[in-house]
Amino acid sequence: MTPMLELKNICYTVDSPEGPLEILKNVSLTIDEGKLVVFTGPNGGGKTTLAKVIMGLVTPTSGQILYNGEDITGLDITERARRGISYGFQQPPRFKGITVHDLLLLASGNKYNKENFHELCRRVHEYEKEFFRAHYKALLWGESSLLPDAANTDLPPENRAAARTLWDEFWLLRKSSREKIPWNRTRIRPFNSPERRIAMLCAFFDKFSVSPLEHFASELLRLGGKSFLRQMKSELLLSDPFWDLHCSFYSMPMKHKASILGPGQAETLLFDAIIPSLLALGKLRNDSRLEQAASTLTEELGPRKDLPQFWDALEKWFPGREGIEELFDNGCRTQGVLYMRNTFCTGTEKNSACLCCTLPELQKQ
Repeated sequence: MTPMLELKNICYTVDSPEGPLEILKNVSLTIDEGKLVVFTGPNGGGKTTLAKVIMGLVTPTSGQILYNGEDITGLDITERARRGISYGFQQPPRFKGITVHDLLLLASGNKYNKENFHELCRRVHEYEKEFFRAHYKALLWGESSLLPDAANTDLPPENRAAARTLWDEFWLLRKSSREKIPWNRTRIRPFNSPERRIAMLCAFFDKFSVSPLEHFASELLRLGGKSFLRQMKSELLLSDPFWDLHCSFYSMPMKHKASILGPGQAETLLFDAIIPSLLALGKLRNDSRLEQAASTLTEELGPRKDLPQFWDALEKWFPGREGIEELFDNGCRTQGVLYMRNTFCTGTEKNSACLCCTLPELQKQ
């Protein structure tokens, strides 16, 4: 069996005032698929240099690197990344102008799943709305091409039973046989699997229905901005007994639970989808009360102060300054509204904002 990674007599020498200095000397090792390997040693021992050699950040003086049997010694960092090799920095770099979500998609090669989800949406939209409302689980799993064969003996018994129930329902509903959707996967973030995304959609529909916007609007008007956000942040924490511990139907249970929609993703869903939808609904209905209530949500949705990264950022960006929390709140609020405007207000002139946007008021502050 070909090892996943093989290093053969890797050497790396640099020039120093005292003469040539050997950082790596005839390092050879093999790492098999699915193995976790940890290098330990004192500072200056060559651990980081070895990682950089594997990634292609530095070129070895001599030796050979094989990845899945292919000689990648002469490949640059881009070609190695395309083959699935990645490098995690101790101090993560910041890329101004790109969201963390998009950065992860780009880094993992999973950006193509955006089109795959669009294809899944196109398929389920072919069904009548009431029909989809009654059978959304079977239709989402069946049309996704991710539902395994219930007769597959590699599946745990409880997974086979769940798959068979969905297959039995979908088989009677499906319109026609289709090509499989070519889902992409990443070893970097296995919990970002398409199966967990579909499980999250099913859990969302279970809790809020297939058409939840009317409910969200009535709750916003009934509760007011602060109470509505507090309630939504709690209700959007979605969990599933199976998918909180699995990445696919075939994966073994993970040691630690990871909810299919956690606090950070819940706020992203609020900012990227629910709040803009409420603003749009108020404008389409000429409902000034709903417009006003929705526009204040961007001001109420502040930074995650329960995270230690927030306090680290305050100390780093505004050391020794008074009122830094307020300053940070205002910055996040303005940035959030700018993001919404640039993302969703495609027909808006550059020097103006639509009527349901709070940007003009924020610019006056």
